[in-house]
Amino acid sequence: MNIHYDESRCGSGKTLNALQDMAARPGRYIYAVDRRDQIADRSAALGGFAKAANTTPIIMRIASEDGGKFCENVARRIEALPDYYANQEHVIAIITHEGMKSADHSKFAGWEIIIDEDPGFLELVSWNVAAGKALLERYYE
Repeated sequence: MNIHYDESRCGSGKTLNALQDMAARPGRYIYAVDRRDQIADRSAALGGFAKAANTTPIIMRIASEDGGKFCENVARRIEALPDYYANQEHVIAIITHEGMKSADHSKFAGWEIIIDEDPGFLELVSWNVAAGKALLERYYE
């Protein structure tokens, strides 16, 4: 897995570049956003970029529907992605940072993860950067 860290300043186009790249380049992606209210807008943007790139990715939104706290069902839906979409070449699943934190990522070999914005939950716990990199490398490309 290649991990790229983009330290560009706020407003420099990191999100736009990530969306355009996922839409244009076939692959299996987990795209983690900070808040549930960002999911619909990012999904629409991905659809537009895919159309411009003449690609047809499967784009899905996974978040709790009730507007409440994270629910176990979200974790199960995220964890089911690798089996359900095993034969698909271009899949983009938009989830929240909370969903990313709560799901088991052990079946995601061959998938890429793109984390939009700094995931605040990493700041709330003790996080060993080397151990975190190893964990993400094990499950994502």
